[in-house]
Amino acid sequence: MCDKELLGRLRLAAEARLSAPRLAHTLGVEAEALRLAAHHGLSEEETAHLRAAALLHDITKELSPEDHLKLCEKWDILLDCETVSCPAVLHQFTGAAVAAREFALPEAVCAAIRTHTTGGWEMDAIARILYLADLLEPGRPFAGNAEICELRAMAEEDLCRACLVQMRRDIRRLRELGRRVHPLTEAACAAMEREYMRRR
Repeated sequence: MCDKELLGRLRLAAEARLSAPRLAHTLGVEAEALRLAAHHGLSEEETAHLRAAALLHDITKELSPEDHLKLCEKWDILLDCETVSCPAVLHQFTGAAVAAREFALPEAVCAAIRTHTTGGWEMDAIARILYLADLLEPGRPFAGNAEICELRAMAEEDLCRACLVQMRRDIRRLRELGRRVHPLTEAACAAMEREYMRRR
């Protein structure tokens, strides 16, 4: 269980390691995650885990690619070629390692951090809410656009559908830009599609 004392330590770590704009984003993600957690009836323990994941999700975001790779070597984090060639996603892996190794947080927290950018083939409610809250927090420059407003309403109704819609959008945009889609995003999208189709 992530108690108040531990959550306080995580907040202090975020304050110490993040720039003011990144910290503001982090606190916005925490608030949005709490809003969605209440909306979807998460338990007290799940909500505490979600808060911990939100506070640490970008804890290594401002490191250089070289520093990320040094952390990966230090902590024996194995990265495939697709991940190494995609520096923007490295922080989800090193951030999860910080959560595990520096704060001994449970796997539910680490897994949510580890998939909050790319998604992953197996995401529980904590991971889905963190993935969505990272996009939906009101401090984002695109917070008021039509797609985000639509996604926010969708997230209140169905986390699976909201994640699926956003993953499809990400894949489409990356392909339009001629950029590589990370295999984790493709796997996550396929898993969400299977789940969504089973329920229809």
